[in-house]
Amino acid sequence: MEHIIEELQKVKEELLLRSYSQKKHKSYLYIIQKFLVQTNKSSLCLEEKDVRSYLLELIGKGYGRESVRLTRAALRFYFKNILRKLLSLENVPLPKRA
Repeated sequence: MEHIIEELQKVKEELLLRSYSQKKHKSYLYIIQKFLVQTNKSSLCLEEKDVRSYLLELIGKGYGRESVRLTRAALRFYFKNILRKLLSLENVPLPKRA
């Protein structure tokens, strides 16, 4: 659990440096925390397939298009700016609009 707290602190600092809105801070931190708890892996071991599986799980649970889109954006931010890893999710389609 301690590694999750450290990762969230890094995210919080990066969001502040980029002057993201408070709403985006809250959303991104919540999404990234849920992802880290669910995957239960060290940040060094996280891969694109973990994100893909997580997004597919959300879609399978019936999460809406905008929720999945926001989750994808938050995780892309985390991978790109915190982990410094490339994340390509073009092969994970968004749910159709209702």
